[in-house]
Amino acid sequence: MMRSASSGTADIPLRSNEKRSKRRAAPKPRRKNDAALVAKARELRDRWLERVNSGEYLPQASGKYDLRRCLPAVNQQQLLDAA
Repeated sequence: MMRSASSGTADIPLRSNEKRSKRRAAPKPRRKNDAALVAKARELRDRWLERVNSGEYLPQASGKYDLRRCLPAVNQQQLLDAA
């Protein structure tokens, strides 16, 4: 709605309580994956998991610490004297 001022000034728009509808961008259409390629990818994944689960591909013990190594026994009296 427009209201004109009687003093000859330009038209001033009235504020309305109606919320303006925001234009949203149309969502992009989703692309469908080729069913044959999906089936091949699943087959490769399953073959790989079978080989991993069979123990063929075990990670090598290349960690920073060797957890299997036992620490040397320390005398309690030596610890008390050092403190």
